[in-house]
Amino acid sequence: MLCHHERPDGKRYPEGLAGDRIPIGASIIAIADTYDAMTSDRSYRSALSHESAVKEIKKCNRTQFNMDVGEAFLEIYEENIILNEVKNPLSWNKV
Repeated sequence: MLCHHERPDGKRYPEGLAGDRIPIGASIIAIADTYDAMTSDRSYRSALSHESAVKEIKKCNRTQFNMDVGEAFLEIYEENIILNEVKNPLSWNKV
């Protein structure tokens, strides 16, 4: 989705959209993409812990993410839904 790099403060790309001009689907993808990027190993750094990633998402929720989407993500996280999936990942290579 093209708009998943947009931020509610309007300081991102490609269009510089702000607030509710950003489609909700893009906001959901943005937070999922950010969480995945932070908790995955990269060539330039090791993965952050899930707790560190969530702390960063909390810190940036109002400026970098749709506040409602961010709060929903954090609520799901705190209910351990995400951690349970991480502890028991689906084996994609066997699908």
